[in-house]
Amino acid sequence: MKGEVIIRDQFKARFGQSMNQMRLGLKEREANIDLPGHELAIDHARTIEPLIKDGQTMPFYQAFDHAGCTLAEKLNITEVGAKNLMKDSYSKIEGRELYEVGKALEAQYHTPKRDIERQERKPERTQELALTRKR
Repeated sequence: MKGEVIIRDQFKARFGQSMNQMRLGLKEREANIDLPGHELAIDHARTIEPLIKDGQTMPFYQAFDHAGCTLAEKLNITEVGAKNLMKDSYSKIEGRELYEVGKALEAQYHTPKRDIERQERKPERTQELALTRKR
């Protein structure tokens, strides 16, 4: 009990409000998102495709998390709320589910590249294991 009180006091001193007050504020902002917020959500949802396709690729879950965290920070809402907003906005505008599109892109671009990288590392690991066994 004493530890919980200490944590709550530290939180309130750091953020100027209790955890519950912050939670309620985040929920209220999520409920009152206007048109520019929805436009920002679709823009962030569209950033997922290049993250999966281009350069140092990443799986869908990482790209989705990255876009969701960025949106949550800009709108000052929770990450879950930002991700839901992106999914809803994307399905309304694009007529497709963001998850399905992202997983298809992952299978097309990221997975083959990841598999090639794994195959390239496999001989290195085998050599390292052989060297450690000789010692």
